[in-house]
Amino acid sequence: MSCTNCLRGPRPFKSSSLFSFLLESLYPPKLPVRPLLSAVPSRLRHSRATAQKSTHISKHNGRFAGSGDSRFGDYNPPVSMSRNAARRWSKVAAPLVKEKDGLSSESPEVEERQLKVDFEEHGLRLDEFLEERLKIRKNLARLKVLNHEVAVRGSAHARFVDLKPAGQLHAGDVVVVVMPKRRKPEAEMTKKERKVLEEQLQDEIQVLRANILFKDEQILVLNKPAGLAVQGGSKMGIHLDKLLDGLQFDAAEPPRLVHRLDKDTTGALLLARTKEAAVRLSNLFKSAGDGVEKSYLAVVCALPEVFTSQSEFTQIVTGIVQVGKPGVEKMSTVEWYDFDATSSAEAGIKKAVTEYRILESGQQASVVELRPSTGRKHQLRLHCAKILKAPILGDYKYGAGCPKSFARFVSDPRRVPLHLHMRSVILKDWYGTGADLEVKAPLPSHMKKTLQSLRIPAP
Repeated sequence: MSCTNCLRGPRPFKSSSLFSFLLESLYPPKLPVRPLLSAVPSRLRHSRATAQKSTHISKHNGRFAGSGDSRFGDYNPPVSMSRNAARRWSKVAAPLVKEKDGLSSESPEVEERQLKVDFEEHGLRLDEFLEERLKIRKNLARLKVLNHEVAVRGSAHARFVDLKPAGQLHAGDVVVVVMPKRRKPEAEMTKKERKVLEEQLQDEIQVLRANILFKDEQILVLNKPAGLAVQGGSKMGIHLDKLLDGLQFDAAEPPRLVHRLDKDTTGALLLARTKEAAVRLSNLFKSAGDGVEKSYLAVVCALPEVFTSQSEFTQIVTGIVQVGKPGVEKMSTVEWYDFDATSSAEAGIKKAVTEYRILESGQQASVVELRPSTGRKHQLRLHCAKILKAPILGDYKYGAGCPKSFARFVSDPRRVPLHLHMRSVILKDWYGTGADLEVKAPLPSHMKKTLQSLRIPAP
């Protein structure tokens, strides 16, 4: 039996079919436009089936491309991207956004720096490249990568770079880093920029005036806030030295600096209001005697058991020497021998003496009182980290900043302020024999909150 279709013979030719074929050849139909995924790393791309599935899920959940979902910041995920992938990619999409504080490259305090990878740098790790180009410590370079402050663009290879400290770069890649904005010298500022700077200076002066702890005809004592450098440098914008004119009051001249506190250290800072007081205070701070007694409070990471029972003052004596590459120097402790002081001084080693006692001790942290007899750079931070084996909380130079076990006690583990505070200063016999001057500085708010979270009473 023959097939019915075969018996019908060949199908009749239709001129319209040829016309349609020629028309489609000359003018191909427009395909539906799909979102470009070339900007998305390969690890976040989906197969066609997965993309269709994620599109269905996205529509079902009410999210469409271009909808501007607030959970993804300024990044508009394509419709083919799942919600989880969009959330991950939004952390590194331009503009680079710090996840919790909303600090982006559009902030007046930061800027994007673009660094092109040269041929000689081909194959370098991402953290090594940042360390070399930005002249920063390697652990800081790692933190920038882990905190999503780094992206790689500018080449066909860029989208395949694994955004991890160990990710390898190729020649031609462009590494984009969020960095603190470099301030212009005042001589190069426009009239508008100078006006803005002047307003900022006035605001800072008002803050300092509100933090005056003691003032008489000779001295002025401030409760220095965190983040304010005492003296300026090439990377400093506003610093205390620039604000002294606003603290003159009725004196004949602005007050003078007689000692220093680190930028991130808070607490009592003495200023001399007269030339005679400046000379007298400077001699007291430089002398090895008991003319000045300084007491600091520090919240440190959990102490080893050997130290937790020490409620009486114990002395630490070490040498301190500067090590590291130019621009990224740090201090280090070495053994100190009094009989070898001359050769140690020739090697750049300085004696550092600190007395300490444990005020409160817990599983997560401890409160330590520190009394330095010498004033070496980073002395207290080094002695806590290297000798007590308990870095000060918020110290990213000599410690982890915020250990993982401590993260639940702070609002943002990536930006924990340094928990080191100069609680009191005593000037012995300042007003005469037996008439000391003692000034105490209350704890800053970030230390109070931390102690409250740890359920440790504030000293």
